[in-house]
Amino acid sequence: MPTKRQPAPPDSPRGQFNTIFSAGSIATVGAALTVLHDIDALRARLDDEAHYAALRARTHGATWEQIGDALNMSKQAAQQRWGALSDRMGTTEVER
Repeated sequence: MPTKRQPAPPDSPRGQFNTIFSAGSIATVGAALTVLHDIDALRARLDDEAHYAALRARTHGATWEQIGDALNMSKQAAQQRWGALSDRMGTTEVER
């Protein structure tokens, strides 16, 4: 028997996603604009989380190819996106 998934904390990316889309239909222009604003804020947070995770992965020895595969992008795209910062910071000192 499958185990039931625990609810996501409301401030987690998954919890924010669930909050944005749990209302069902968008009944007004104002509601639609609010959802767009919330999606944009969530996208920014997810970009920050991906950035941090990529740098941590490098700290732990992951290759750019592995990071690219995890994000469904080429190793070149992953290195282009985060490589310069990773090189400046070094891969041993990534703090949040």
